[in-house]
Amino acid sequence: MFAFERNGRVGFIDPTGKIKIEPEIVASIENVGDFSNGLARVHDQGFIDENGRWVIRRDLWSVRDFSDGLALAMVKDSSRQYGFLGLVLDPSGTVVGSVPPLDTRDFSEGLAAFAAKGRPPERRFEPGNFVYRDYPGLEGFLDRTGKVVIEPRFAAVGPFRAGRARAVLDGYCHIATPDGGKEGTPTTGYPSSCGGAPTDAVSPCMVGYIDPSGNFAIESRFESARDFQEGLAAVRTGGQWGFIDRSGALVISPRFEQAQSFREGLAAVMIDGKWGFIDQTGRLTVPPQFEGVEPFSDSLAIARRRGKVFFVDRSGRTAINGPFQEATPFVHGIAAVLLSEKHVAYIDHSGKTVFDYFRP
Repeated sequence: MFAFERNGRVGFIDPTGKIKIEPEIVASIENVGDFSNGLARVHDQGFIDENGRWVIRRDLWSVRDFSDGLALAMVKDSSRQYGFLGLVLDPSGTVVGSVPPLDTRDFSEGLAAFAAKGRPPERRFEPGNFVYRDYPGLEGFLDRTGKVVIEPRFAAVGPFRAGRARAVLDGYCHIATPDGGKEGTPTTGYPSSCGGAPTDAVSPCMVGYIDPSGNFAIESRFESARDFQEGLAAVRTGGQWGFIDRSGALVISPRFEQAQSFREGLAAVMIDGKWGFIDQTGRLTVPPQFEGVEPFSDSLAIARRRGKVFFVDRSGRTAINGPFQEATPFVHGIAAVLLSEKHVAYIDHSGKTVFDYFRP
């Protein structure tokens, strides 16, 4: 089901546009999550089921959507560091574990990445003596109860996908982000309050993939990498992006300026500053022609060209012209699009509006 807002209250429609839950939930739409495990988050109050009934309702400071059958929440606890306790909830609302409240990410394949406490920061802002260092903590993994199962010893990690998790070695180097940015490490710290990496951390930290025991299943030899999707992962080596399989073998040679993960058998790649798509053999199925793209979902992908947002099909042809100010991927046959500053519509694959509403 899909959320909409009316007069400061939220309701839900089905994929045909029929209202299934009347707009009676007191919240803004930004504070209501999508349904997962049959439950939807409502701000920090708990979760409702597909009939709009409260299933989990308790005094929480914050709570996240369910992921991998578990939801992370925080409650106030003055006896804890930062004044909060992190909880792991199952779909019944039962607390099954406790985790670091601010530095734990969502569960995937039964494990959640977390960051240990970093070394003390250095900050001096007096005139003529500006110094800033904020040191992130090393990262590892927790199990569903909050027990540490992979010790925090990496500069950064990604979620587990098909038994592999991206892991970046720490050192005086920079984390090379997939979009070409640079981030500091627990060793270098961030040189400004906006992040970044120190100018003398010139080398990219090496990236590999670990298994659930924490050992490298694919050695750390890449300059940057993305998480596994559909059996392949995008990796950068020699300044170019290609793809490897779960054994670490290169199956699509590095020849792209940037690359996204595979979805529905296609992956977006950048050539000469434009985005197109390849299949899992590396064959270019959609020539590079877009300023930006998002992964395929329901056989359609969001594309941007000359500032316009629209949808394309698997051959790259315009399927829904728009133009839209913003759009979300198709899910179960419909997508949300922003027609004007406050006018939101849900459309089907033909571009027809099945439901619309106006934001306050």
